[in-house]
Amino acid sequence: MHFMTLAAVEIPEINEYGENARMEAEVINKEQDRQTPIKGKQDREEAGLRDEFYRMVHDAVAEKMQEYYEGDTDPGRTKFCDCTERIVEGYEGTVDCLKLPQGTIVLDFESPYGNRFVIRDGKVFEADAGPVHQLRRTKRAKRIRALTGYPLKKIYPDIYRFSVEWFGIEYIEKENAFGYYANPNGIWDWYEIGGRWPYLLLVRDTCREYFAGQISWTWSGETVDPPKGYRWTSGARMKNIEWQAMWDWHRARLQERFGELEGFFRTGERPRNIYGKRIEDGIWDGKSYMYRRGESLEDYLKREDWLRESRYPLCPHDLLDKEGGWHESDNRLSGPEEKEDCKEPWKARVENFLDSLADDDVLVIVDYHR
Repeated sequence: MHFMTLAAVEIPEINEYGENARMEAEVINKEQDRQTPIKGKQDREEAGLRDEFYRMVHDAVAEKMQEYYEGDTDPGRTKFCDCTERIVEGYEGTVDCLKLPQGTIVLDFESPYGNRFVIRDGKVFEADAGPVHQLRRTKRAKRIRALTGYPLKKIYPDIYRFSVEWFGIEYIEKENAFGYYANPNGIWDWYEIGGRWPYLLLVRDTCREYFAGQISWTWSGETVDPPKGYRWTSGARMKNIEWQAMWDWHRARLQERFGELEGFFRTGERPRNIYGKRIEDGIWDGKSYMYRRGESLEDYLKREDWLRESRYPLCPHDLLDKEGGWHESDNRLSGPEEKEDCKEPWKARVENFLDSLADDDVLVIVDYHR
């Protein structure tokens, strides 16, 4: 599954772009100076500054995220997971097998026989047999003997082969045990900046320091235009993020959607991208009401949680602080009694996290998979 985290990183003030970007820009300048006005050269220098900001943010996020990479092989971050007890116990177990006419014994779930024959009440049946694809005791099935509760030790000559073929776990001589090395802090196996959440942060279109990020394939064929005078970004300094513009934009979109839902309920004419079912009490999406009969815009906004007093129209799944600490919303509950009302505490924690950031700190939207 994919989740969104807000990552905070510290990036020093950039007065000029780095050496590599500078050298590339100088080459372009020399080639284009004769045909390009001074303004064009300045534009290229502005692009160099943005590229330097992009590189620094990218590297800072990568460094913090690495600590939580599931596939990390750094000995300083990995820990040996001992599976010896589970494997020794498993080797004492049994499994159902098929004994083929020629005497070969195979596991009852192993292809190609496991997909074709099944054991029922100690007898072998052929699956999907005949024109109606039913379970039948065919001639082929009767020639195969069912071995229920067959000892695994008779299939695997030693525990080492059993461990590899059954569990995919090897014997590690250094540890004198069966197991593997893993990152105990592992959370993600893939991530990108932006991704499924490329349209969250707004900055002025004159802002030089912003991270455009990637746009996930889930947005393929669809773009979201920013308000006039702004641009979408997946990372920017706190002082450059236009929180009020973000609130206004989201409220305007919700107001527009409320009008579409209300119109759909009243006239029966389905607007584009509205997939709920029109019923007597409102518009139902199969799990909840998208619109309730007679509700006001304020009622709708309250249900969508857009009337709370906060500067931050963001609700991430996780937080990654400047010190590299990872905070998961799933871990915020200290007891079962909190499960009934757990949204507000996490929202408050998100707001405190954002309030604690300095103006020059960079906030980054990270889309990660686990």
